[in-house]
Amino acid sequence: MTVELIVTNQPLNPRVPRLIPECNLMTLPLTPAEAFLLSRIDGHQTARDLAMMTGIDEAMLMESLDRLAQMGAVTWDGAEPAERKEREKKSDAERVVRSIPSPVVEERVVDPRPEPLPLYDPSELDEPCDLPEDKRRTILDAFYRLEDMDYYELLNVPSTATKKEIKDSYYRLVAEYHPDQYFRKNLGSFKQKMETVFSRLTQAHDTLTRKQSRAEYDSYLSTVQSTRRLEESLRSSRATVDDSSTGEARTRDERVEPSSVLGAGRREMETAPVRRGETEEVKREETVLQEPLVSGQPMRSSARPAPTRESMRARREAFAARMSGGRVSRIPPPPTPSSEPPARPSVPQGVAAGEALLRHVTERKEAVRQAQIDKYLQAAKTALEQGDFAAAANSYRLALHMEPDSAEIQEAFETTQARATVELAGSYLQQARYEERAERWLEAARSYSRAADGMLSDAQVQSKAAEAMWKANLDLRKAAEYAKRALALDSNNPEYHVILGKIYLAAGLVLNARRELELANELSPNDATIAKLLEAVRKGGKA
Repeated sequence: MTVELIVTNQPLNPRVPRLIPECNLMTLPLTPAEAFLLSRIDGHQTARDLAMMTGIDEAMLMESLDRLAQMGAVTWDGAEPAERKEREKKSDAERVVRSIPSPVVEERVVDPRPEPLPLYDPSELDEPCDLPEDKRRTILDAFYRLEDMDYYELLNVPSTATKKEIKDSYYRLVAEYHPDQYFRKNLGSFKQKMETVFSRLTQAHDTLTRKQSRAEYDSYLSTVQSTRRLEESLRSSRATVDDSSTGEARTRDERVEPSSVLGAGRREMETAPVRRGETEEVKREETVLQEPLVSGQPMRSSARPAPTRESMRARREAFAARMSGGRVSRIPPPPTPSSEPPARPSVPQGVAAGEALLRHVTERKEAVRQAQIDKYLQAAKTALEQGDFAAAANSYRLALHMEPDSAEIQEAFETTQARATVELAGSYLQQARYEERAERWLEAARSYSRAADGMLSDAQVQSKAAEAMWKANLDLRKAAEYAKRALALDSNNPEYHVILGKIYLAAGLVLNARRELELANELSPNDATIAKLLEAVRKGGKA
């Protein structure tokens, strides 16, 4: 009787996971394993492909994908498989069991996501003034959100709003924030906040109701959005590398255990049927042994005893004598069996089969790995053709971590990342110039400093970053560093000495400020502004 052993594996989810572009991954409570898995999702590989490429256990991989889908980071393509419904039922049952409180220990689940910080100190609402509490809250909310809202959001209109819609919204809001609405009332510090909001509302109205200034502002917003996407792409690629280092090491070090494969080969060979020649010989012997008995011989029991080694040898000799006409060739008796059984001839063949299976599995994994590397390289090439250096750098980074010894990929990654950094700096520079024209020095300082960090060889950008930080009254030490960078690139520019001198004055370093202004006066002796500033410092130590 032949017994066939059929082993079936439950297939992984055949659907394809895809990333949700609108999801901000930086705000999610991701584990390193989940971040590593996210870095491998490209919208083309199924769950089976991801398991084979990453080496993550199938059950753990599906659990991670389900959790990412619940957080809104991943969606699925394809039909809902039936087995997932069963798995969800089982998971629900397990969650119910786990939710039952223990009679001894009471568990409490804490949301890992931190609560957003308040915009302002709630004690500001307690300031004594003649405004009702709801009005105070409205003013504080608007004042502390000014830097986070664009003009359209500030006026509460869409970006496609008409001039009339913008004006209507403006006059409605002005009535709420104009200080004259509360004439002769004690407004306390809320008066200054209301004036600031009113001024920003007026600036938004004047910008959006003029065709040219609105076009410039829309271009500025487009640059801001592009810069944010570019910055998030570079930041996410760096986070992917940091979070996936453990997973990458596991992927590179993962190997198929030879003993398990060879053991499977041995079991397969031991349960294999006897070779064809041996089967025919056994059948011929059984045919002869089952011939009718000679008359006169006593009848034997129909239940034959189990043949022993000696009885089988005697039967073979009888069969040989009958076939050779009575001549029996005596075969020397076999040697006495030792305590250790002789090696089976099938074992070496099982080892060979196991080694072949090992080679097949290894080659298959290598083929999948190489295919994924090629996919990343093709994605990088496509991104470069489209001028998206950040996406190209991200793809090269992923390919490099699958092929860390490739000097070619390393060089391509470093070159592309440098281009992406320069591109990002250029975007910040465009933002900064618009913010400078609008005299929004806080935003201008932030944009100029980021542009300067990516354009270290541009003295003008370094100087602009220093000046914007000085006018925004930010970190004067950092502002001085930018001014010194500009002077290191061009020490004969009197403007750079003046900016550094003003920074020194603001920091209370009068002697240093005087030295810089004297150098500026030597470089530009006919500049009346520099001469006047230097004279003021010499007399009173103030500009």
